[in-house]
Amino acid sequence: MSKSKLAVIALCSILVVSSQQAEAAQKKSSTSSTLNTQLKYLDQTISSIKDQVLASNYDSVTVHIDPQLVNSGWAADATSNLTTALKLMNYFGYSSSSPLNVYLSLGPDYKNKFIPTSCQYNSGGGSCGNGIMFGDIKWFTDMWGWNDQSKSTYPDESTKLDWSANLPHEIGHVLQESSGNGTGSQGRNLQPAWLREGAAEFFKLATYSIQNNVSYSSLRTPHLKYWRYCKGVKVSSLTSQGSYPSSCEYTVGLVAFELLIIKEKSLKPLYLYQQTPGSTQSEIFKNAFGFSQDSFQREADKYFVTSTANVPSN
Repeated sequence: MSKSKLAVIALCSILVVSSQQAEAAQKKSSTSSTLNTQLKYLDQTISSIKDQVLASNYDSVTVHIDPQLVNSGWAADATSNLTTALKLMNYFGYSSSSPLNVYLSLGPDYKNKFIPTSCQYNSGGGSCGNGIMFGDIKWFTDMWGWNDQSKSTYPDESTKLDWSANLPHEIGHVLQESSGNGTGSQGRNLQPAWLREGAAEFFKLATYSIQNNVSYSSLRTPHLKYWRYCKGVKVSSLTSQGSYPSSCEYTVGLVAFELLIIKEKSLKPLYLYQQTPGSTQSEIFKNAFGFSQDSFQREADKYFVTSTANVPSN
């Protein structure tokens, strides 16, 4: 083959590669632009209700504090966003049908004296039904590798968010429970795990955003820092009750729930499923949102990939 033909072939190869690179860059830019628009919508939606939420009434709550935590920074941080979470629930038109009681504990011993046996599992927080909730700071400090709980210090701001927005997550579950009361719906008993925990995670970040005057998107990035542990996990694998490895029902659930808010152009998914009639998950989901659970979960798988692409991961 002549040198001129080889040169032409080489040039064509370069042009093909350049064209492919340009196409990939354009696709990446388009995806990034779409995501920015979606996150901007979430920021604006939460910001638009801030004044009304802060002006709302709220249910009273009794906070019971482990003697080891009395007057501690841990207790103060744990309750710092609690009132706003209760106001947000009230903004949506719901109140707890039971008196609200929170138990803040340093380890399981204190809280386990008061909460139902069925709720005495190893966790940093829980909503036990009938208005009973708990938070266990030792569970968090053990996870962080903190041996000394005498001072309320945090490895970073995202871990402070984990603890100080812990109870708002549980209030998100109270909203789910309260919204289904008296409706006859099986939604509370048939919630997909990703929807149950993803909605509560969204509720907690929305609460923190409103209380602290920061954008949802600025909280989202550090909050998703462990997303790589859920890489490749399908939303459809997170539908039954119970817990999953790496707590992916929380991480993947939050991202999937974002997409549900974006598609619905409303915050109603925080409570709509729980009050919708139906005898199966898929039936309730279709009745609530107008599209199938299977098709949405496949769409959410793709959204998880694109929406975490630029999120730093630990």
